[in-house]
Amino acid sequence: MTAVNTGSSVTLNSVCFVNANTGFVCGDGGSLYKTVNSGLNWSISNSGITTENLNAVSFSDENNGVAVSKGGKIFITSNGGSDWTVNAGVTANDLLDVKYFSDGIIAVGNNGTILTKETAGSWNTVITRTESDIRGVTGSSLSNARVCGGGGFIRNNLNSRSNFFNFEINPMMANLVDIFYYDANTGFAVSSLNNAIIKRQTEVKVGTLPSGTGVFAGQLFRKPLARKQCWK
Repeated sequence: MTAVNTGSSVTLNSVCFVNANTGFVCGDGGSLYKTVNSGLNWSISNSGITTENLNAVSFSDENNGVAVSKGGKIFITSNGGSDWTVNAGVTANDLLDVKYFSDGIIAVGNNGTILTKETAGSWNTVITRTESDIRGVTGSSLSNARVCGGGGFIRNNLNSRSNFFNFEINPMMANLVDIFYYDANTGFAVSSLNNAIIKRQTEVKVGTLPSGTGVFAGQLFRKPLARKQCWK
C-alpha cells in the first residue's frame, strides 16, 4: 500500500471509489476531495458543503453522490462533486454512514436512525425500534440492505421487511462499526472493541423481530477494483 497526500491535514473519515480511477474522500470541517487518477492527485470538491464534520461519502456512479455529517446534514451532488446541495432538517441525529444505490439512498446514525430516499423521492424515517447507534450500511439496493451497530446486531430488510426487522446472528456479540457485502452471500463485519472481523459466506438465515419488541444494545477495507468500493 502506497501513502498519498490529499494536501490537507484534517482527519479523513470515509473513502469511496466508483471505479479504478475516480474516488472521493471526506472528513472533518466539511473536507471533501476527489481523484480521477487512482489517488495519485486529489482536488478539493466541496462547493456547497458547510463546515460540519463529514462522516461518510458514497457514490452510485461518477455523477451521483451523497455525504452525511455530524448534526444530521445530508449533502447531495449530481455532477460528480462539483456542487453539493444540503438536505437539512431531516434528522438532528449524527449520521454515521450512507450508501447510494442505483435506486436511492440509505443513511444511518445515532439513536437507531435509518433514513431512506428513493432516487426522485423524499426522505423517509424508518421506525427501527432500537436506540442503539447504527454505524454501518451495505447492500445492493433499497430493498436489499443490511445495517449493523451497537451491541453487535446485524439487521436486514430482505423479504419486504422495510423496517429492518430481520436480524442475523453475530457469533461474538460485540459492537460492530462497519459492514460490507461483496456479493449476495459473502459479507464481512468488524468490531472496534476486540479488533475482530467476522465473515459470512453462506446463505443468510434470518429471524424476525416480533411485533411489540425492541432491541437494546450499546472499517472494512478492500482494494478498489472496477466496481464501486466505499469504506469508512
